[in-house]
Parts: sequence; structure tokens; C-alpha cells
Amino acid sequence: MKQIKLNNLIWDDKNIILNDKKLLNWEVAMKAGKDGWRLPTIDELKALANFGSTWDSVLKGRWFGPDSELLSNSKQSVFLPADGFRDPDGSLHDVGKGGYYWSASPYNSSNAYYLVFYSGYANPGGYADRKYGFSVRLVKDANEIVKQASSTTARYRLKKEAVQFFKKELATVVDTMNFWKSKNVDEAALEKAEAYIIYGNGETRNNLCGFDSKNGVHFNFQVKYPVMNYREYTKFRSGESVRELMNRLQDVVDRFYLESRNNG
Repeated sequence: MKQIKLNNLIWDDKNIILNDKKLLNWEVAMKAGKDGWRLPTIDELKALANFGSTWDSVLKGRWFGPDSELLSNSKQSVFLPADGFRDPDGSLHDVGKGGYYWSASPYNSSNAYYLVFYSGYANPGGYADRKYGFSVRLVKDANEIVKQASSTTARYRLKKEAVQFFKKELATVVDTMNFWKSKNVDEAALEKAEAYIIYGNGETRNNLCGFDSKNGVHFNFQVKYPVMNYREYTKFRSGESVRELMNRLQDVVDRFYLESRNNG
């Protein structure tokens, strides 16, 4: 199973387990998320249920999503196991028969809304005492993931007009803002590289080019797309995009070689 994006939310692919406990009271559940992960609101649980759902008699739980009827073969559905619930006194009920999932929405000072489902139905409108132990499935805002990815993977390079004012070895460098600050390069001389080329073998930029009598000259570089997520990558790889990129690169390589020979 994998994380699924629905209604601009990323749904985690598994329930939270704390101290070997997978049924948590509401107060603990509210503190279970970190790094942007959180309990879904009751409205978000309702929106999930509105996609439709299908009971899985093998895995003992329900699939929620637009293709839930495909069960384990679904691509756009979230599986929630039926782990039952725990009474405040510690007794377990409905294990393998029903699923109870906390929302982040309080009903009043002592109760909170939750999603409940069995093999025959799903209801995201119930509420219960916060002391009960229910399952916890976290979500994250999709925009937050994009924002975090951008902030942690952003790379910068020298602007073309600025290259002449710095050391030659910095001309082909693409790196984080921290790197450039360590080199005392002002932000005004930099531009963000959404896609870029790493020259040589890896980040060390060694072995940019070479020659041998059998294969002639070779140049080593990697094309990087740091903000491309896995879904975009899968679509990119399985379609014609990779071939189109290679065709364009081949055209540039051919023209550059001919120009180099003519200028030589």
C-alpha cells in the first residue's frame, strides 16, 4: 500500500501505532502527528466517504476512494483496517468487524467526531467519549508537501551574467543556498534551478569528460528534477516524455558537435 492523494490531501498508508498500541484515545491521537501530519477533520472524513467504499473480506477493512471496488488493485483508494475499538476500561470490541477512526473535530468538551464502518456501511458522522481507543490515520495537506519539498531540495546556480565575476569552478555548480552563502555569493547573483544538470559523476563533479581509443570522447552528466514527486516521475517514465527529452538532447548534442568542428 502507498500514500494516496485525494481532495488535495495526502493520506498516509498505515495507521499510527504508539507504544505498541494502535487504538488511541482522542487526546493522544491529536498529538500523534508531526512534520505536517495530522488527524483529518470530520468534513475531510465525510469527503473521503463520499467517494464510496468497499469492504475487503480478506484484509478485514474498507477501501475508500473512486476505485474502491478494485480492492488491493486500486490506485486511488485508501485502505482502513477494521481494528475495532477499546473501551475506557481496556476491553476490546469488534476487532476484524468494525473500524473506528478519530477525527480532529470536537463535538463538545468531552466528545469528538469519528468515522465508523462495518462490512455493510460507513458512517462519518458519529461522536464518542474522547477516552475511547480508536484507530488513527493521519493526513497531510498536499500543498504543504510541495512547499517542504521545494524548501529542502531547492538548488541555485550563478546567473549567466554573473559567472564572469566568480571562480571558474563555480560556473557549473548547482547547490543549496547554504552552499552559496559559504562561498560569500550574494543572492542577487543566483537563480533557482527547477531542473538542472550535475556535471561529472555525481555531486562531486569528478570525471566530467574522458577519452579512450575505442569509444572516443565521453562527457558525464545527470539531469536533475528535484521537485518532481513520485507520481509525476511514474507518469514521466511510463509515457513518451523520456524519449522526447532524449530526442531534444540528441539534437543539441549533434548541433554542438558540428558547430565545434566548424569553429575548430
